[in-house]
Amino acid sequence: MSNNGAAGANGDSLSLDAILDALSHHHRRTLFRWLRNQPDQRANAEAVLNHLINQEQERMGKAPNPNHIEVTLHHVHAPKLSGLGLVTYDDAAEEYQYHTNDRLEKWLDLIDAEHELEW
Repeated sequence: MSNNGAAGANGDSLSLDAILDALSHHHRRTLFRWLRNQPDQRANAEAVLNHLINQEQERMGKAPNPNHIEVTLHHVHAPKLSGLGLVTYDDAAEEYQYHTNDRLEKWLDLIDAEHELEW
């Protein structure tokens, strides 16, 4: 699943449907929010998994199944985001890297603003 190519350049050409699909799951939105604030927008796989588990526990009010989160991250979310050129996973380094996409950032900010209004 390793994809080490620079993705930021082609990421800005993603269709609106692709961006909304990338943002359609709360785990992916959590991943984008967190990675964009990490040094070099990258983090090791264990840190990413722990962050997703902690955020899911906070969101649901109970401990999630860590195996389910790990499997869906590695086999569903990461491949989808890698295919879009938004997040790459380096097998050798066991780390994820977010490739900034201005359009995605704008939509994520809108989603976050809407979510804040719901509270």
